[in-house]
Amino acid sequence: MICPKCRFRQPDDLYCARCGVEIERHVRKRRKRRYRRAAGLTIVILAVVFAARYLIRPTPPGDRVGAIKEGATERAGPEAKLGAPAEPGQRQASTVTPSPPPVRQSSQPSDESQKSSTRSDQARTAQQARAIAPAQPDNTQKREPSRRADDGALSAAEWFEKGRSLNDESDLEVQCYQKALGIDPEFAPAHFRLGAIYYRRADYDLAEREFARFLRFASEADKAAYDIYLYYSPDYLKARVEEEASAAASAKEPGKELVKKGERAERETKEEAKELQTIVQFSTSNGHMVVPVLLNDIAEARVVFDTGAEITVLSRRTAESLGLRPGSERPVRLQTIAAQIQAPVALLSSIQCGGARQTNLPVAVVDVQLGRQVDGILGMDFLGNYTIRIDNEVSRIVLKPRGAPNP
Repeated sequence: MICPKCRFRQPDDLYCARCGVEIERHVRKRRKRRYRRAAGLTIVILAVVFAARYLIRPTPPGDRVGAIKEGATERAGPEAKLGAPAEPGQRQASTVTPSPPPVRQSSQPSDESQKSSTRSDQARTAQQARAIAPAQPDNTQKREPSRRADDGALSAAEWFEKGRSLNDESDLEVQCYQKALGIDPEFAPAHFRLGAIYYRRADYDLAEREFARFLRFASEADKAAYDIYLYYSPDYLKARVEEEASAAASAKEPGKELVKKGERAERETKEEAKELQTIVQFSTSNGHMVVPVLLNDIAEARVVFDTGAEITVLSRRTAESLGLRPGSERPVRLQTIAAQIQAPVALLSSIQCGGARQTNLPVAVVDVQLGRQVDGILGMDFLGNYTIRIDNEVSRIVLKPRGAPNP
């Protein structure tokens, strides 16, 4: 296809890739302009034909003959006018003898009668023209002020329709929508049309502002009539809509902006607290809460969640699989149900439970017998850094760093 505006050749599309014009709309507009020109030319031709036929009227030949006959009758004398009887000889003399001179002398009266008839026709034509001519300036003088008065009294909807009738993305169309919004700032269709024009002009910041205002003020009928998805997703404009609403509220009531800032800060603090806290699902084994952990960022294990244990404990099998060896630290004494035992200590590079993580944690290595598939005990040397909330209904544990704000 070839763009009708810039003549750029491209595959079939809704818009031109070079100038951005909407192809179908531009063709429709050009066709409408061509129809208007043809209609205007037809009206001019009809006006010329009407003027030539009814306003400029030449003297008919019949009137000229009547004027000549009337002049000849006046020269013939009272007898000819009154139709008085005469003798046969006199009638013959009056009809034969005087006839040549009137023929020679009747040229002047006929010319004068023709001129008088022409003058009367011209006077009649001028009188008709005077009857018609004053009406035109009067109507024009009355129409111009009324048009200006109407422009000043147009409503927002009328300004919008005036801009939409232009449909050429010109500055005049933009001014019509701006005047509509000056009368009614919440007139959503005007915001949509302005946003579309700014978008096609590549002025994306203004386009986002107008589309955000459209979403803010549009009714369900407006949203159904104007498809915002042609330009932006409403989710993308959500932040801009909230920004426009807060700016409008602060302009009306500046005091509320401080309150909203405080609320926003509190909300951000709560969101930050939610981000800091971690939730861990637990299962039960022999009456103990068992949680999953990640050891040294490579091995997964299941340990008993025990707030009564002072130190974290790993089974010997788990420690050997990680390659842990007791270090130079002295053994620790652990109190079991049966008796106290001495346990060697190894250094664990990292341990992570949910989003809670700790590095370089000393752990005791013993044979743990708390149930099948239990690899150790998570003690207070790890859990003491967090506030703990246990929800038995949904089998989860909420860990939040100590000193973090409450969500």
